[in-house]
Amino acid sequence: MSPAVLSVYIEDTHHGYLRNVLPEAMDVLTTILRVHGSNHRELYTVYRLFGQLKTDLEQHLLKEEALLFPELNSEREDITELKLLTHEIIKEHEAAGELLRELRQITGDYKLPADGCETYGRAYALLEEIEADLHQHIHLENNVLLKEYANHNS
Repeated sequence: MSPAVLSVYIEDTHHGYLRNVLPEAMDVLTTILRVHGSNHRELYTVYRLFGQLKTDLEQHLLKEEALLFPELNSEREDITELKLLTHEIIKEHEAAGELLRELRQITGDYKLPADGCETYGRAYALLEEIEADLHQHIHLENNVLLKEYANHNS
């Protein structure tokens, strides 16, 4: 796939998915925090970590769409800006990966507690789906779309 085609695929598939699922996951997490927070204090950390991930990703998607993808598809000879953007994007991917690791750890690999309700299960299922999608999304960007620019020496 050309960078233009892959950029459109990533935007349509992964960015579209995140724009739909992030608000839904936040709503479900808010519900379980209100219902189960007194018995499961770790939900406050889950809520904080997910809130940070959601905010970071919303900004990140916009940066890719407004700056990175157009720069990738430009015909410029000087790729200095593209290399700088690539390094920023990869650092943001690493930060998202760290938040995902923390979420997985604090939830015990998304294991539903004995008193967890259906909504609790839905929250953990959404977190796991988001994690899986982000791993695919980040792999496509880091190892396919941006590989050439990430390995350039400045």
